[in-house]
Amino acid sequence: CSFCIHATTYALPSVLPFAASAYRSAAMKQQLLLWMMVSQQVGEACGRMAAPIKRKLGVIPGVALGGLAVSFATILTFAVNPSVLANALSFRVALVVLPGIVFCSFFCYGVLQTLLFLRARVII
Repeated sequence: CSFCIHATTYALPSVLPFAASAYRSAAMKQQLLLWMMVSQQVGEACGRMAAPIKRKLGVIPGVALGGLAVSFATILTFAVNPSVLANALSFRVALVVLPGIVFCSFFCYGVLQTLLFLRARVII
């Protein structure tokens, strides 16, 4: 589980430029990539702060793992086929949606990573 979480999280930043390449203008690509990278940092920090510290976690790990998988698959789809993104979303909409998806992905990573650290601390 930890390997999958790290694999998706560390692979995502390398595919973000390919998703941003859906738009022709260099300024558009740079602006979109910048906001996705900012969302990456903010999402992880917020996810780490939002992770529960109590023993009974309920559905939180499952929801976070599902959110990470869906957001990764969405960004990967847009990166592999940028024309789908360009046809589906105008640049103004993509400027909100793509950073939101990246935020969701890294938020889920922050929650899961913190839960793994807390779980390891209890075991040792």
